[in-house]
Amino acid sequence: MIKLTTSTGEVQYIAPTAIISVRVAGVNAQYRDIRAYVTSIDGTFIECEETAEETAEETAEEIVKEMP
Repeated sequence: MIKLTTSTGEVQYIAPTAIISVRVAGVNAQYRDIRAYVTSIDGTFIECEETAEETAEETAEEIVKEMP
């Protein structure tokens, strides 16, 4: 599971295989502690404090761990 912290401080856990996109947040969003936008397969949109690079890297690591 990937741990994401929302812009309101809420912690969410999401399966790495449920993430379909991770985008870098713009400069204006970063002033509000939003570093990345994560979209899941069910359409859930998460504004998170982790950077897009951190999230993508952690997602890839978790997927590799799950491989036989």
